[in-house]
Amino acid sequence: MRLPLFIVKTAGTKSWVIPSVLEFLGDWRPKTVIEPFAGSGIVGLSLLNEGLAERLVLAEKDEDYLAFWRVALGDSNFSYRVSKWTERVLDLPLEHQKPFVDASLERMKEEDPGLWTLLRSRIGYNGNKVGGYMTEKSRGGILCRWPRTLDVSLDLLYSLRNKITVVEDAFEALATFDSEDSYAFVDPTYTVTKECPGHKLYKKVFIDHPKLVSTLATWKGRWQLTYNLSPLDIIPSLYQLKLAGRAEIDFPEMLSGNGNGGSGKKWEMLVKKVSNEQVPMQKRMDEMAMTAEKHRHLLRLSMPMQRPKRLVAENTLNLLGELRKEFTMNDGVVLAPQYTEGETRTESRRADL
Repeated sequence: MRLPLFIVKTAGTKSWVIPSVLEFLGDWRPKTVIEPFAGSGIVGLSLLNEGLAERLVLAEKDEDYLAFWRVALGDSNFSYRVSKWTERVLDLPLEHQKPFVDASLERMKEEDPGLWTLLRSRIGYNGNKVGGYMTEKSRGGILCRWPRTLDVSLDLLYSLRNKITVVEDAFEALATFDSEDSYAFVDPTYTVTKECPGHKLYKKVFIDHPKLVSTLATWKGRWQLTYNLSPLDIIPSLYQLKLAGRAEIDFPEMLSGNGNGGSGKKWEMLVKKVSNEQVPMQKRMDEMAMTAEKHRHLLRLSMPMQRPKRLVAENTLNLLGELRKEFTMNDGVVLAPQYTEGETRTESRRADL
């Protein structure tokens, strides 16, 4: 595969996940790729550009990003405007670039909101639309985030316009394209708890996370789901899918920008669907308990950076204890929970312990 394709940036652009997506899909080619929380659309755009999918559906509620997608897919003159603006700013000395960018942003906000979003997201630290941005001399000016060939990427995006649909509602997108030939990359804003980072990074932060998990539990297509490592409130729902033999959970290590030009290690949660079938799982629970106990012991002896994984192991053991009490026993076999479409924590204890 060529480099991942993304044009507009968001906080948390998922370039690191592309190898995992390709491994997950293997030789299978989905007819439709859905990104219900689109952001940069990096997964869907990359698959579509490589001919690994026939159609892409992006759902986005943030009006700034909606403005970008609408102009990028609907205005054939957009790439030309970007090209001319690029020529003007890069012809300036470094010390004059930032004032020019400031003036451009003020003008674009009303006159060209799609271009405002593109510019603000590209130059912002880690794709953030608020706060400081990178045009400093020490980093080579705006060129460090605004490539000269951005208009070429926009022409490519425009050429794919007939294969891309943009909607506003994530759950509507998932419901409309709920079929076995669909693949969803689900990257919701990380807002499960008050401590999650999404509250500071995004304008649209409310998501019904229990509803999202229960929707995926009955979704016919294949899917992958990302979360940050801290939302312990949602872990029981995800582990129900794992215990039922319907999903696997991994904690890939990645590098994340720290806002100061450097990067640091962090972990995220990557959940993938493996089956639509309900399976007996007493043996599965025993194996998970043994693995979690082993991980908890080993991680207690390791460096402090392993603490999030140890917390997951400890919470897994606690959850397994609760599940053994909660689930129906039938001749010594723990039965997997039955999910119903749209079920939430308030509607069913078993959908989200």
